[in-house]
Order: sequence, then C-alpha cells, then structure tokens
Amino acid sequence: MYVFSKENIERANGNLRYAIRVSKGEALKCPDGVRLSILIRLKDDLESLGFKWQSKTLNYHIHRFQRTHNDLQACHKAGLTNTKREKKVSKKTGGDVLVWYKNIP
Repeated sequence: MYVFSKENIERANGNLRYAIRVSKGEALKCPDGVRLSILIRLKDDLESLGFKWQSKTLNYHIHRFQRTHNDLQACHKAGLTNTKREKKVSKKTGGDVLVWYKNIP
C-alpha cells in the first residue's frame, strides 16, 4: 500500500505542474508525439501510485493538448490514448467513415 505523506503529495503535485508545462511546450522541446507519450506515461504513473485527482487533472490537459494538435491521429492508431475507433456509413457518400469515441470506464 502506498503511503500518502505530505512529501508524496507535494511530489505528485510537482509532477502534475511539470506535466502541464510539458503540455504547453514550456518545459520540454520535442515533437508533439513525443510530448504526448511523455504526458500519458506521467498520467499512468500518477494513477498507479493512487493519485487519482492529479491523474484526472492531467488527463484533462492531455485532451486539451490533443485538441490543439490535430495531427496526432497516428497516436490514436498506435493505441496511446484511451479512445476506440468504429466504422459508420456516411449518409452523404454511402462510404465508410472512421469515428473516434472516448472510452468511458
């Protein structure tokens, strides 16, 4: 069991602040796909240690990052985010269209 001491909570909050700076491009200069991978890893680490609030807050910032960086569809295909893909038939063309849905646990 993980002990929630004041130092551990401060460290989790520090990691959250760092991750938010990474998502804004202030703390780390690298390609957007790499930043997304780092953010997801940090979120998973916070969640596995039991810091649910910090993880949920970081998840919000990850989704903001994805919304402003539309070119990251390859990350969705690689399974880096918690989304799934379904085929729907387009009403206009009759062809298949891929639609992304967020998985709700």
